Amino acid sequence: MSDARFSEKLAGQHLSAFVYPDGRVKYSIKDSETLGSGGYFPSLETALEDFHPPVKSPVTYEFEVLKKTNRPDYIDYQLKKHMTAVEYSGEMTPATARALNDAQDEVEFVVKGGIEKSVSGLGLSEETTEELRSFRDDASVGPISKDRVKKIETILMDIIDDGRIPSSLGGDRIEGLFGRVHDTGFKIPAKKYADIQADQAKFYAVVRSGKSWSTQARFVASAGGPETDKLVNDVLDYIDKMAAGGPGPGFRVFFSPEEARSLQKLSDQLRTGDKKAAARLARTFFARVEDRSAWVSSGLKEALQMTPGKNFSNRMRDDTADYSDNILGLGALQSFIRGHLTTS
Repeated sequence: MSDARFSEKLAGQHLSAFVYPDGRVKYSIKDSETLGSGGYFPSLETALEDFHPPVKSPVTYEFEVLKKTNRPDYIDYQLKKHMTAVEYSGEMTPATARALNDAQDEVEFVVKGGIEKSVSGLGLSEETTEELRSFRDDASVGPISKDRVKKIETILMDIIDDGRIPSSLGGDRIEGLFGRVHDTGFKIPAKKYADIQADQAKFYAVVRSGKSWSTQARFVASAGGPETDKLVNDVLDYIDKMAAGGPGPGFRVFFSPEEARSLQKLSDQLRTGDKKAAARLARTFFARVEDRSAWVSSGLKEALQMTPGKNFSNRMRDDTADYSDNILGLGALQSFIRGHLTTS
């Protein structure tokens, strides 16, 4: 198998930065065509404006920005500084990144090479390697059936999903990989990340919409019959899943198993019709979802100390896809195999 290289797909926030020869720096965020003076990530912007080496012609950087705390993603990265800015377009040179990192302590700048990944040396079985070789050969001479494509997609996704590729930023899991062959780009998602995102994003969407205040009434109304309200039922299912151990290490979740087991007591009371327990469960659950700084590592077995001398249980008492059709296009998949898999 050839030394196939990919770039890690990161669960961060996007920022474009435009550095000009006269020292000006302009910015835009995702899906915006307007250039502004910043205010999105002050520490990052200050570093670029104060310490970026002079340039002879305009330079455009594409950053994926990740904060060490209070960030809205579900990968448990082990970040070194307050903020990490990954320049994934390849425009930032290692020398520029070193200059920026040496000049300040708030932001860690990482170049594209710092997030590149290889599938060589991962201990793939001979059966898996032969399957990829056969697909490469068949794809070079004619059409491939949809079922065969799905099988290859699954093989490539499993390489990511079984945890054999750790994050470049520290931690046991990645969101997925980006690949590019010639002019064709594609991505391979990690199904386990997609699963935890599906489990949690719907609750975070509730607090972002500003409607979490209304959930208490819904929980009270569902006391004795939670199956009548999908949101309430989803919360109870999530609590049970976390209490049973959660998704395994490498992710950020709302509750540790011990904390979830404490919540199960309220869940049981809600199911029996206790309206006070239902209201308390709604308040406790969505208060944690809203407080991103209180989310925990999925490898955590015990409850965190949430406030000095007061753990989660005390606070609770006091507060009376089917992915196969959406992974790779056939053309991109064939290009990938042809471009990266040798018969040697």
